[in-house]
Amino acid sequence: MADHPHDTSAHDPADHGHHGHHILSSGILLKVFGALIFLTILTVVLGLMERSGTIHLGALSVPVALGIAGVKATLVAMFFMALKYDNKVNALAFSLSLVFLAVFFIFTFLDTGFRDTFDERSATAIDEVEMQELQLQQRTQELQPAFEAQPLVLPGDTALIGAPPAP
Repeated sequence: MADHPHDTSAHDPADHGHHGHHILSSGILLKVFGALIFLTILTVVLGLMERSGTIHLGALSVPVALGIAGVKATLVAMFFMALKYDNKVNALAFSLSLVFLAVFFIFTFLDTGFRDTFDERSATAIDEVEMQELQLQQRTQELQPAFEAQPLVLPGDTALIGAPPAP
């Protein structure tokens, strides 16, 4: 057990390498709580101002809201879940999960943000494609006799010259 129950240092000399519960001072917890309340009020105020037309964030509305929410989630994870004082592997896992979440949101935005910018030229019904292929085959069969190669040397009349000698 630590000598100072309100010690906030990551390296407690009484810990001897064992990870136990970290007890934060009430001042730090109140500061984090105040930051969370401030960020929540900031989110609500920005939303109301954008809705009333006072400010126009446009395409940045969702990224700003997600950024504020990410800061709030990081504060909760660091102080209330004691991730700041825990094993660094857990912090790495938390950081990687945020990276994967960001990648997920980026690909979702790319899908929904540019959905209307492409023409539907490649969207041809399969019935139309099959009908075009059938018409092309019919036209090929119509034109094929005109393009058949004519032999330059015609076979001789066997009634006049007899059968060709056997090889």
